[in-house]
Amino acid sequence: MRRILIWRKPLKGSDIDIFNRTEYDSIYSLAFSVSKWKNVNWGNKLWFQGICSAVDVPENSITYGTNETADQINDNYDLIIYPMANFFSEEFCSDTSALVKAFSGIRIPVYVIACGAQAKDYDHLEELVKRIGDPASAFIESIYRTGGEFALRGFFTKEFFNRLGFTGAVVTGCPSLFQMGPELSVNKNNDEKNIKPIINGRIESVEEILESMPESTYFSQDVFFDCLYDPDYFKRKGFKNDVRFFRTHGIAQADLLANDRIKMIIDMNEWFNYIRSHSFNYSFGTKVHGSIMPILAGIPATMIATDSRTREIAEFFGIPMQLAKLGHRYSKEDLLEAYEEADYSEFNSRFKGLYERFETFLREHDIVDSINTSNRFFYDTDRFPSESFKPNKEEFAKYAKKLRIERPILAAASLALDLRSGGRKR
Repeated sequence: MRRILIWRKPLKGSDIDIFNRTEYDSIYSLAFSVSKWKNVNWGNKLWFQGICSAVDVPENSITYGTNETADQINDNYDLIIYPMANFFSEEFCSDTSALVKAFSGIRIPVYVIACGAQAKDYDHLEELVKRIGDPASAFIESIYRTGGEFALRGFFTKEFFNRLGFTGAVVTGCPSLFQMGPELSVNKNNDEKNIKPIINGRIESVEEILESMPESTYFSQDVFFDCLYDPDYFKRKGFKNDVRFFRTHGIAQADLLANDRIKMIIDMNEWFNYIRSHSFNYSFGTKVHGSIMPILAGIPATMIATDSRTREIAEFFGIPMQLAKLGHRYSKEDLLEAYEEADYSEFNSRFKGLYERFETFLREHDIVDSINTSNRFFYDTDRFPSESFKPNKEEFAKYAKKLRIERPILAAASLALDLRSGGRKR
């Protein structure tokens, strides 16, 4: 029996709480108590679930947490898995001294899985190396001193490691895509007249699509958390909050909420089964895991790459991808063109080999004998019964009407705020 410590604590209500069914009545207050930040990115669950599902095999005894001493860890476990995503970025990697200290007393191997470097685009690699190269190198060295290794997200991250002098790390992709086994394939029906699309990403950039394609649904992972889950959202409404909503969302998004066309489904199995059972046949947008979830359900997706992270994942797996255009507002015609160009032949032909590449990494480091293919997070319906959150459509409809009446005053107040802030808009 392998004794594995996963170096993360999935607290109930957190963005990596994959073990508890979402209690929608209390998730707003619970999430805020855990993170102190309401706009949690719930797509992180899919990434964390991918790692945990892969190693969830009978021969592994898995513990989650970070509170034990180094001596306790050395005595009680055979290896550590440290799940990381966008660690090598200016936001997260400016100071690694605490982590270096934490791992200094560890005498069992630490495996950092799914980590990635993140920059504005590929052209900013040298700048990223210059800005965080020293703290990144200190952290990487602390992992190698344990006898561990890195599984990297893509080849941009691999080049980042190479520039720092660490050439042994292996590119294995994002584990969230390996949850359906090695035979995953995606097929397109080529019927442009009957596209029912999933839309994700920055909603301002896709509003034209949502307006012109009433069969489309927007799936949010973060910014609509207040609107959908705060039980006192409308009780607290006043002119100041009306202005904030008008500037942040606008009347069009109030209409979308009133028509139940903005979804935020926090349970991963519920999200997965919802899109499979509602005849969606295409996904378009900038969110990595907002695109990966449809792919897992066999639905073709086009990723709009806004940074190195999105791009390297799409390129590694052969997912159809476009580079984002600064300030561009996507139209129905943009979506139809992307749909026509979306070709999953490369993804389908290489997926099994990439799956085996990830499995080989885990096997070579004695983490599993083979990846778990019985994904309880998607299919254990007794543990996770489907209970979709129902937004208060009537309240949003009344609110949209109220905003229309107040539009001239709200627009004037919004302009005054822009002028006060030196012309900076929301």
